[in-house]
Order: sequence, then structure tokens, then C-alpha cells
Amino acid sequence: KQWYQRRVRGPKNDIYLMITLFRSTRTPKRLVHKLLPFFHQHNRTLSTLATKQKKREAKLERGQKRADEKEDLIKARIDETSIVYHGGLREVSPYFEWIHANMKHDWVGKTVINLLMEQFSLSENYVVNAWKQERIKMNGNIEPLDYVIKLTDKLSHFCHKHEPPILQRDVSIIGQSKGILALNKPSSFPIHPTGSYKHNTLLSILARDYGITKCLFTMHRIDKVTSGVVLLATDRLVAIENGNLISNHDPSIQKVYLARIKGKLPGRVEVATPIRECLDKRGRFEVHELGKHALTVLEPLNLENNLLQDIIQHYKVDASKIPSSFPDDTSLVLCYPKTGRTHQIRVHLQSIGFPIQNDPLYNREIGGTDKIFDDQPELSESSSSSSSKSARSESIEKGSFDIYCEFCQGRRSFNRDPQKMMIYLHALCYQREGNWRFFADFPEWVYR
Repeated sequence: KQWYQRRVRGPKNDIYLMITLFRSTRTPKRLVHKLLPFFHQHNRTLSTLATKQKKREAKLERGQKRADEKEDLIKARIDETSIVYHGGLREVSPYFEWIHANMKHDWVGKTVINLLMEQFSLSENYVVNAWKQERIKMNGNIEPLDYVIKLTDKLSHFCHKHEPPILQRDVSIIGQSKGILALNKPSSFPIHPTGSYKHNTLLSILARDYGITKCLFTMHRIDKVTSGVVLLATDRLVAIENGNLISNHDPSIQKVYLARIKGKLPGRVEVATPIRECLDKRGRFEVHELGKHALTVLEPLNLENNLLQDIIQHYKVDASKIPSSFPDDTSLVLCYPKTGRTHQIRVHLQSIGFPIQNDPLYNREIGGTDKIFDDQPELSESSSSSSSKSARSESIEKGSFDIYCEFCQGRRSFNRDPQKMMIYLHALCYQREGNWRFFADFPEWVYR
């Protein structure tokens, strides 16, 4: 083996190796037969490496192709609707869009009309009219409304979409380094299209208002009602590398959040209680022994902190305007989540008796509902067409879309209170030791 490794350089086939060895007067012929298994293994290894390399290249090529297609889709999406700014809110004009849904096991055996009425809360009158207008299809074909659903079916609905409004805020670019674009996301902005949101999302706003139509890859996510640092990658490999470090809770990744809580934290506290989703309330989480491991370190705000000093100097902040406590018995704390569970900081603060002051999901004192902000609009029937038309014209003059919709045959209503679109939680800094660090400016609720 040692002679072979010294003598032969690079990938060779078995025949070439045999000729080389037979021509060598220093190679015993019996040794050739003993080395044959080693030759075969060597060639198999080279073949495996070459196959893996080809697969990697093909995967990257497919990923780049999808990114190019997504970029074209983002450009086409800009002209799909228009944006209206009114009363400090960013509102999207209603638009039509095909929505596709694969069937679930619970839906099998139901008729199309029953499914749309029970699962999608559509009225019978609306379903019948939409079916007559060929806006409801099953597997791309017009099927009768009493069609019995099978698991392999695909439902398509050309619906009239109303997006919930978000706050009228600017997105600031913190910096760009090593294929990473760091942004300061305002509250109420979802990061990417999800649920009822498509145009009122961070990625869509970057394309429409800032001309950034290049496909950006998400490395992590923060809650819609949370503001602060969001990291996007301009390269897919950079997103995979750093995204895996963040999701796997790598020690080299450090995250710092700022929160305004009810009460005053006595000192540094470590909360290591597991978290799981509530069984009876979807989208809400709780501390439970059967949950996933979660660890958060909390400490009162200290302006002598090195990170805070860097922020004060970089953004030229007047530190004297940042109070240590507020008249409403609230205070500021720094949160260091060592893991990345959903609602982790909010749940852990509630579990130790210091919930975020305006968090309607986890602060029971403010008597909020279990929803921070209605993703799905309320749809109610209206019997008076004349009054609905006058309300419609009046609402359009005011720039509001909380009106009776003739296409949806009902009144669309959204939560329009700006105070319910945000909570006092801000992603202050994301850092990878020895590689990159991005920090955002203090939010406005720090000063009042």
C-alpha cells in the first residue's frame, strides 16, 4: 500500500495499475494479487466522491434556478395590487389570487360545498356564486359541488384577498457583510408571506419600496409583533451555514433582546424551564415538564454594558433619556436566549412573574385576548345593500378597507389599533463570534 501510494498519483483505473506493477521489476507478482482488493476499494472511493460532488453541484444548480424563478415572481408580484397609507397604517388594496389546498385526512368523504362552508367559513350563497363563475376547481376541473373529496384531490379557489394592515414604518438597513444583509424590522411586519399576508411582509416591502428584488434567504425568524435585527442572506450557502448554527443553538451565536416588563427584576436570573405549545390553544405556549428544553438569561438594563455602549456611540443616543424605571411600574431588561423556542422570552418572563408590559397573549393583567392581531378577517353577512354601498364609498374616501365587500358578500373587518400590533420586545443584537455582529438602534418605547 505504501509503495502504491508513493508510486501512483491521482485517480487511475485497475488496468493501468496492473501494467505499472507488472512492468516494475521490484514488484513481486504474488503481491499484485494481494493488492487487487485495495485497488478496487480505491476506485470505488474515487467514484463515490465524484458522484457526491456531482450531486452537490446539481443541488446548487437547482437551488439557483429556484432562486431565479422566485426573483421573477417577486417582480411580477409588485404590480398585483396597490398600497394605501392612512392613519399611520400601511394597507393593501384587495386583489384576486388562486389559492391551492391539498386535502387532509379529516376532509376525506366530505362534499366540496360542505368543506368550504365548515373549514373555510364561507357562506352557501358565496360558494354557489363562486362555483357558477368557475372560481372553484377540483384538480384543475370544474366539479359539481356535491363532489366527494378524496385524499389525492387538490382544491383551487380564485378568491378575493384582504390583507390585514401593518404599521407605516420604514425598514432601515443596519449593514451588509459576508453575504448577510442585516435589517431593523419594525413591529407588525411578518418576515415572509404567510397566512393572510403576502404584500404586507418584510420581503415584499423590500422589493416594492427599496427595489431589492434579488432572492433573499431567511436565516432565522422573529415574531411579527417583535421589532429588531433580522438577518437575510444573499447567498443560499451562507443562509444554510449560519441558519444551521442559529437553529442548533451553537455557542458561537449570541442573541440579545431588550424587553420592557411589568415590575422590576431583582438581579440576574436564569430560566431553564421546558416549553411546549398549549394543547387547547393553538399558537400559544406554556411552561411544561414535557416540553422542549429552553434556557434564557435575564438581567436588568445596565448602560455600562459593552454592547449598549457600542449602540449609544454608533447611533449617537442620549443615554440620559433612557430611564431605569417608568412611572407605570415597568422596567427594562436584557434577555439572552440560549435556545430558540417559539415565544421563549415571552413565556419565560411570564413564568417568573415579570411578563412583557403590553403583551396581550401572556400578560393577564391587561385582559387581552389570545390573539395579538387578527390574521383572518372577520366576515359577516349584510342584508342592506344600499347602506353597504354608502359605507363602501365613505370608507374608500377615508382610505379604509374595513367595508362590505361585494365579491366576498360580507363585511371585512380588521384590528386597526396600532398599539395591538406591537409588543415591548426588541431584537437588539445578533452576533457570531469572530465572524460578524449586527446591532439595532433602541426602539422608541425605551424613552417613554
